[in-house]
Amino acid sequence: MLTLPALYDFCAQVTIQGKDGGFTSLTTLYDTQRYFFEQIARMLEDGIHEAWILKGRQEGISTANDVLDLYYPQTVTGLNGLLVSDDDENRDYRRDVIRQMHDSLPKDYKWPLRLDNRGALAWAKPNGSRLMFASTGKRVGTGGRAQLGKSKGLNYIHGDEVGSWRDDKAIDKLQASCSDEHPMRLYLYNSTAEGFGPFKTRYDVAQRSLTQRALFIGPWLHTKYRVPRTNTEAWDRYGWDLTRDELDMMSHVKADYDFIVPPEYVVWRRQTLVEKFAGDEMMMLQEYPNVPEDAFQAFGERFIPLATLKHLRHRAAQVVAPKGYDYDWAPHIEDLRIHDADPATAELRVWEERDPEGMYVVSAHPARASHPNATLNVCYVWRAYRETLEQVAEYVSEDVEMYRFAWACLHLAGAYRGKVPCFFLQELQMTGEYVWREIKRIVELGRGFGARPSGELAQLVRPWASIVNSVYRRSDNIGGATGAFHMRTTLQQSAWLMTALKNEAERHTLVIRSPAAIDELAWLRRGEAGDYDAVTTEGERRAYGRAHAIALGVEAWLNDAWPYLARIIPARVPTGPTTMEEHLLRTFLKRTVLAPPPRVRPTRVTAWRRMR
Repeated sequence: MLTLPALYDFCAQVTIQGKDGGFTSLTTLYDTQRYFFEQIARMLEDGIHEAWILKGRQEGISTANDVLDLYYPQTVTGLNGLLVSDDDENRDYRRDVIRQMHDSLPKDYKWPLRLDNRGALAWAKPNGSRLMFASTGKRVGTGGRAQLGKSKGLNYIHGDEVGSWRDDKAIDKLQASCSDEHPMRLYLYNSTAEGFGPFKTRYDVAQRSLTQRALFIGPWLHTKYRVPRTNTEAWDRYGWDLTRDELDMMSHVKADYDFIVPPEYVVWRRQTLVEKFAGDEMMMLQEYPNVPEDAFQAFGERFIPLATLKHLRHRAAQVVAPKGYDYDWAPHIEDLRIHDADPATAELRVWEERDPEGMYVVSAHPARASHPNATLNVCYVWRAYRETLEQVAEYVSEDVEMYRFAWACLHLAGAYRGKVPCFFLQELQMTGEYVWREIKRIVELGRGFGARPSGELAQLVRPWASIVNSVYRRSDNIGGATGAFHMRTTLQQSAWLMTALKNEAERHTLVIRSPAAIDELAWLRRGEAGDYDAVTTEGERRAYGRAHAIALGVEAWLNDAWPYLARIIPARVPTGPTTMEEHLLRTFLKRTVLAPPPRVRPTRVTAWRRMR
């Protein structure tokens, strides 16, 4: 275990070179550093040995971890440790800092070194521990990937600035080198957010994990981030009343971390935003996040407003936990089964079972259909109401074969069809073409079924085929009968698809229950000129598939399901107007929104055409 009094005594013996000049001892620690040590000690007491640590800028956490790099290996006999930096330059810098700290220690607080070179520090017997140094920046080995921890049995890791690591496979190999049995093993990965990447993915996993811990060290803990009230000039300029966002932040911090944010911190934050970040709120949130959700920012103009994202997350947090399932794939469709699985890792998650009276929309994005980097197969099921579109199920996988993804789409569409139509819309670009052709072969020819073409086959196919494919027609086509199944999204179409998604989210008619889907919406950015024809995500990641599937769901709701709902469900209009304004509004609604739809002569291609 980590004994805090002994650790604090060790810190008091260490001398560091401060950023403001001169050498100082660590007799007095920052509140952020003490919080870091306390959380690590508590984690070890709970039997957890791995932490992913999200921090703000200049909180002293890297220095605290450097101290731990000296203290822990010398306290625990025979540790095999590794400090991994984001590039070679920082690796050499961290090694020099640790070596300087070691030199500053009195003899009674350090073991003699038996090895001291660029690659490692090793202590003499009877301690026998070592601390090696590596970086992820220099890619070496097979395939040009960093070979972190290869051929080394590790039981201590300090990962520094992990937000700048971009090699997923290298991190996997590093963790594969770690012991799962050593009773005093300790693996710490700390970083500022640095946008979206492997650190974001693993921090999210740690939040749900039973064997890892996600730690957030907020800048509001740091006593240096305060503007004292004696600074009347700053308080006169930045000490206005708290805004709604600031009140929400303070409430969030109090509820989640039991910490009361002082007004002096709010004034410091306002001044820093204006005078150091030139009003760039996204950069401020990345460098000094108030809560974890604020930290991971992509650069460029945000497409979905922050207030809208907060509303989506708030509604998602209120729903019941989903049920998780995985498919038991079989050679034939009739043998396909699903089994219970952990919702955190399941490919299929269900929030609501089918309501026979309900209307549903299914939207699908095959892997790489919209973009080569969009590597996720995504199929969403939505409950369509007149006033809201609510997510009820999702299937997300990166590894499944295309023909099996076609099976999953048809399975979900058939499973959610009730007494009213279930509308299906998928992306047809690139890999989407194959998925659509496979769906047609299944329904029309019975491909994938082991049964012979007979009444038995018809019975098996019926629930799969009883969906309505969305038909795309240009909105400026005057009474035209031409149309096409589904969508081959062009750049222009992508712009209005994303605009519709954004508008429905802002109108609060869109209910998304998947946190990962909301995260992807938060990644969306307009192009460099703020144009709508370049809405995309930042960096290289397995992204955009979820957002595209949501946009297709909105499109199917507005153009297929909503016209149907508008005719069978009356709008809610207040009765008995009490003011002239209400009377005028009701008259307007009667003459426009509630007016009977004009009779349209049927065309050869209807809005809802059955697959068969």
